[in-house]
Amino acid sequence: MNSRVKVYSTNNMRAYLYQGSKIDIQHSSSGGAFTGIIDSFYRQNPEGVCYGAAFDENYNVVHLRADTREKALMFRTSKYCFSSYSEALKRVQRDLLEKQSVLFSGTPCQIMALKKYLDKNSISKERLLTVDILCHGSPEAKWWQEYRKWLEKKRNSSISFFSFRWKKAHWHGYSMCAELKNGKRYVNTHDLQVYMDLYFSHLIMRKSCYACQFAKIERVSDITLGDFWGCDKVMPNVLSQADRRKGVSLVLTNTEKGQNIWEELKKCITDDVVLQECPSNKYVEYQTA
Repeated sequence: MNSRVKVYSTNNMRAYLYQGSKIDIQHSSSGGAFTGIIDSFYRQNPEGVCYGAAFDENYNVVHLRADTREKALMFRTSKYCFSSYSEALKRVQRDLLEKQSVLFSGTPCQIMALKKYLDKNSISKERLLTVDILCHGSPEAKWWQEYRKWLEKKRNSSISFFSFRWKKAHWHGYSMCAELKNGKRYVNTHDLQVYMDLYFSHLIMRKSCYACQFAKIERVSDITLGDFWGCDKVMPNVLSQADRRKGVSLVLTNTEKGQNIWEELKKCITDDVVLQECPSNKYVEYQTA
């Protein structure tokens, strides 16, 4: 059996600007596209299951399973740490063997690992929808764990809520927010910015990130999501400056399966949602993945 996982060329790729409803934007890292995809997936597959990165009860970043639309919303927003996902691969296999429809979201390397795992065990991927991200790199889990312990010790209280991208501040600038069990909230304080400063220094990335085979336009997933940096230059007349500041998603549909889910989303958009196909591939110039 050929163990090589197919990498999709750009021949059938289509790119979109997306900005969801006000409430979806507030609970998302960019424009809320992932929420729209979850909604579309569950309209087509009411009994389906979703997998994605979330915080567990100890604020470790892990891949969890959700069997309802409401539970799947915990996978929204960026987590700047490589998630533990090996157990999720086994559970996805079990779901597919039981004829469940599965949406699996993650980094491109996690999507590749899942597909290789399923191929090795001769599991059909017909019912699998994959969503990856334009990834800037993923720090080892130990760095997030050490940072969290340091922050909790410094503030003398445990974390009860944490956001790497606090949209109530703004989209640009990677605002961070921590709420502690002592009732205090901190936004963009120096001790919060320490982690993102380390992230953008590239000093804490996994070794494989320094020679990432997925840092290119060709994708391994059905749909790719990212921040639409440069949308003001690529599609200057679609959103006002004020609306762009709220967050905008770039969506790439890479396969027929991905496009079908996106067409389902397009059927149900409301007046407060902005969705427009990119007229060219100029958006590539502004992406850093």
